[in-house]
Amino acid sequence: MPYISPKEVVHLEIQNQYLTKRECSQLLKVSQSTIDKYRREGFLKAYKIGATVLFKRAEVEAAIIQL
Repeated sequence: MPYISPKEVVHLEIQNQYLTKRECSQLLKVSQSTIDKYRREGFLKAYKIGATVLFKRAEVEAAIIQL
């Protein structure tokens, strides 16, 4: 079994972490309505689980770079 360093574990955990719309807006420092706008425009990809809308943290961070 290959060795995974603690730094790699943290990176993997962040990649698989999901954010709510509120958490996403706090991370990007924009309003929740702006998050809705980014979602409609395809700038952010959302995942719907039941009635809950979630965003992958890694994808949100990648979107920040595009700004």
